[in-house]
Amino acid sequence: MSSIGSIREKSEIDSRNDDAALEEGRMEKEKEKKIIEKSNERLKELVPNDELYEAMENFLLGDPVAQVPQLGEPEEIIARSKEKATQGINLIARAEFETAAKVAIYEQKEDVARSSLELASLVTNPDDKHARMQNTLLDDLDEVMQIASDYYVTRERVTSEATTAPDSSDKN
Repeated sequence: MSSIGSIREKSEIDSRNDDAALEEGRMEKEKEKKIIEKSNERLKELVPNDELYEAMENFLLGDPVAQVPQLGEPEEIIARSKEKATQGINLIARAEFETAAKVAIYEQKEDVARSSLELASLVTNPDDKHARMQNTLLDDLDEVMQIASDYYVTRERVTSEATTAPDSSDKN
């Protein structure tokens, strides 16, 4: 009998742990959803037109604190991308040049962002939507850098608020 009791107890404990993990996961998803919604609202406020909004939406990093260490420095990414371009692997080269531009925009390295976008344009089909986004960003890179700076400050603030907000389960 004691082994059955301990099996039941273990099952109940496992069930409570699973429920707690599910609730925690749900709360994390809610926080992330709130961060995304508020960040997107702020981006819409910052960007003057739909064309630039589309480009900025595609060239801003979702979680730069986590992504940048994984992606590497823009200069390193550009070096790898140049090798791909030399080998004629243009699609991968374009994606990597654009990644370098994204990191450079986040890091506020305007010259590096410009050179990354210019290099990307050399390996991008002019009829591709990426060519249009690259040109849109290059046309007013000063404004792009300012928008990105404002956007990332807002995102950091929203993320901080979401992670330090009182837990709804703490309410009496």
